[in-house]
Amino acid sequence: MADFHGTLTGEMTSHGYLKFLFLKPVFSWIERMINRMGDFAITSSWELEEKIKKFRENGKTEVILDGANVDNFNFEKTKEEIRKESELPEDKLIVGYTGGLVKNKGINFFLDAMVSILEKRKDTFFLIGGYPKEHVEKFMIKNNISKKFVRLVSPLDYFKIPEFLRCMDVAVDPKESDALQASGKMLNYMAAGLPIVCFDKSNNRKYLGDGAFFAKDNSAGGIAQGILFFLDNGAKREERGKANQERVKNYLWNASGKKLEDIYNNLLNKK
Repeated sequence: MADFHGTLTGEMTSHGYLKFLFLKPVFSWIERMINRMGDFAITSSWELEEKIKKFRENGKTEVILDGANVDNFNFEKTKEEIRKESELPEDKLIVGYTGGLVKNKGINFFLDAMVSILEKRKDTFFLIGGYPKEHVEKFMIKNNISKKFVRLVSPLDYFKIPEFLRCMDVAVDPKESDALQASGKMLNYMAAGLPIVCFDKSNNRKYLGDGAFFAKDNSAGGIAQGILFFLDNGAKREERGKANQERVKNYLWNASGKKLEDIYNNLLNKK
C-alpha cells in the first residue's frame, strides 16, 4: 500500500529544500519511481489522485480524506458565552485561521489581507491559532498591529480547537501549495458551521460546494475581498456556514475508516 499526502517535489519546494535547480530533476525522477510502488495507492486529495494515476500502470488509486468528528462541535454554551469567557470582543466580527504559521500554508496571504481589512474595518478582530509564532509576532510589530485587533494563540491545544472556532464568524484557508494536499483544517471549519474564504482550487470546490467565497486571484487581495464579502453580508455568512455544517456530514471519520478497511481486505483476499 502506498499512502500519498502530497507530492515529494511539491512538498520539498514549498518548504524551501530545493533551492538548487539541479536537485529538482533528480527528486522528480525519484518521485516518479515512488509513485509506481505499492499494490494500491491512497491519496489525500482529488487533485493528487489525478497526478498519481498517470504514473501507475494498474491505475489503482483511491481518495481517502481526513475526517471530522462533529460531536466535538456540539456546545451547550452559546458563541457569546464562549467569547465572554475567552475575553474576546463581543462587539466585533471575528475572522480566524488555525494551522501552521509558515509560508507554505499561505499564512502570508492571510496576514497581508489582515492589514488591508483593518485599514477599512475597525469593527473586525482577528483570531490566529497555530505554530510557530515568531513570524506572526514579527509581522505584527513591523506593521504596528495592536493586540486589541488580533489575538495569537501559539501553540493551540488541539482539543481546544472546537471552542476556538466557535468564537469566529468567518474562517480563512489561504493555502495554495503545489504539493496538492487536501485541507484538514477546512473540515473543522465546516463542522463549526463557519463560512470559508479560500482560493479557487478543485479540491476546495469539491469540499465546500456553495459554502465558501472562492478567491479568483491567489493573492492577499483575493483573500481580503472574500473576507470583506462576508463581513458585509450577514445573511451570506449564516447561509454558507449552515451549508458547510450540513456538508461536513459527508466527511466523517467512520466513512474514511470503512473505505480504508475495504481496500486492505480486497488486497488481502487477492493475496
